[in-house]
Amino acid sequence: PDVRETAALARALVCGPAMVLLDDPISAVKSRTAFELYQLCREIARTVVILTHRRNDALYDLADVVALWDSEGFRIDAAA
Repeated sequence: PDVRETAALARALVCGPAMVLLDDPISAVKSRTAFELYQLCREIARTVVILTHRRNDALYDLADVVALWDSEGFRIDAAA
């Protein structure tokens, strides 16, 4: 992500939020870095909701809710 996106995510997490909503925020990041950022969100927030266009089983381990919008339509899955 660019510096502004990274700073926005840091500002959101520094307060220890009860919930984090990630709207495909790190889609341009290498998958390993994205995984590490998702893990960080999982450690800090009580509830993590991820909205994405890509089906990725790893996201289901890192989020409480995954909202998936792809060629099959829109659906919300309970994850963890």
